[in-house]
Amino acid sequence: MRCPGEVLVATKEDKVIHWYCFNTMTDRFEDLCSIYPPLETFSCGFSGEASGIPDGWHHVDLGMGNHLLVRADYFTAFQNAVDELHTKHLGEIYASWMGIAQILLTARKQI
Repeated sequence: MRCPGEVLVATKEDKVIHWYCFNTMTDRFEDLCSIYPPLETFSCGFSGEASGIPDGWHHVDLGMGNHLLVRADYFTAFQNAVDELHTKHLGEIYASWMGIAQILLTARKQI
């Protein structure tokens, strides 16, 4: 688990992946939303519940208050990669999501 309130955002511009790290407890929420607009309406809790998921995005519960929003055009490939892991716990998805995102965003491998 990362720091409480931490938000990681991956973006891709001209084949370059950028990872941004914000903390909702110390950074301005408006700045975070300017980089990652889905958070404007998103609300989540510790036990996996989520609401305000914008159109074009999918929510993935990563367990223990960790949440992931995946853009719709990457979601099927993301879900296929998770299925290939044969995960038994949400923690296994949590431990793998960044690697899966990196693979999908760099398109090093078609999943």
